[in-house]
Amino acid sequence: MTMSEKGFIPEFEVKKQLDLESQARFDQVVVTGKAIFKNSSLTDSSKEVTKPDLGIIHWFHDVVAPTNPDINYRLTNFARPYSQDTINDVSTYANWEQVGGPLEHINIAMKAADFLTRKIQSNLKEPNATRDDWSQTTVESIIKVKPEFVAAVAGLHDEGREVTHSFLTNEIVGNEMLRQIGIREDIIAAMPDEAVMLTPLGQDINQVIRSLPPEAVIMWIADNFGKRFPGQNRLYQKADYDNWDAQGWANNYLKRPRANSETDDFTRANMQTHVDNVPRFFDALDNWIQSVTTTNLESLTTELNMKIGPLLEPVVK
Repeated sequence: MTMSEKGFIPEFEVKKQLDLESQARFDQVVVTGKAIFKNSSLTDSSKEVTKPDLGIIHWFHDVVAPTNPDINYRLTNFARPYSQDTINDVSTYANWEQVGGPLEHINIAMKAADFLTRKIQSNLKEPNATRDDWSQTTVESIIKVKPEFVAAVAGLHDEGREVTHSFLTNEIVGNEMLRQIGIREDIIAAMPDEAVMLTPLGQDINQVIRSLPPEAVIMWIADNFGKRFPGQNRLYQKADYDNWDAQGWANNYLKRPRANSETDDFTRANMQTHVDNVPRFFDALDNWIQSVTTTNLESLTTELNMKIGPLLEPVVK
């Protein structure tokens, strides 16, 4: 196990994080993905991502869904015995297609990514002589961003959850899955990276956010705000994160059964850094937006909720 270029997260060997059943599921998704995405712009960087490519992503999710009757992958809670050859994975997929479930989030995030890209582009600051080089360069880059490209990133950003819901493990597994399928590296590079949330507390997280390509920053916003607030017919808003009990979330995670994997051990050891970074992470997103646009994170995500919230399938109470 070696350290990644960013230095915050080791390079884990994916097969060591999965039990035999999970590995078989991983292989099945890869084989299916290769067949479905073959010759599409999602695997060919010489082509431009267009709306039909987003339809291919939806098709892929229909075929590999853990709730597909031909698959029925782990639809109930269970815990495997701890040993050297098994992993204790309490992931369940019974809510995959339900209101508030993983698939709903993926679909909302795709719409959010498209909306946010267009909204940011329509609110870019005008060029002026006093703008710093970073802002000028970033604005020029944002102008070139294709909304469909960011929507495709959103559509594929949670593929690790096809195999496991374990925190960080799903990111490591998902990225490797996409690489084996043949998904373009520029799409994978724009996906949320836990390394951002593990920025050392003595390091300026604003600089970390500024170092990301614009597609990745927009994707971070789409991921966090392109999902339903639990039990309600609206999306997450900035105030929800301002008032979020991140420490309670972390404590509940740490109470879960331990998994026999290096990624779970690493997650537990670094969870406090993630929690401590939450407030300054959202501040950094807001600072990024205000540096290049005439709007801010709260206004942007409020408009997002006004656009998408009414389209959500109502919660049955």
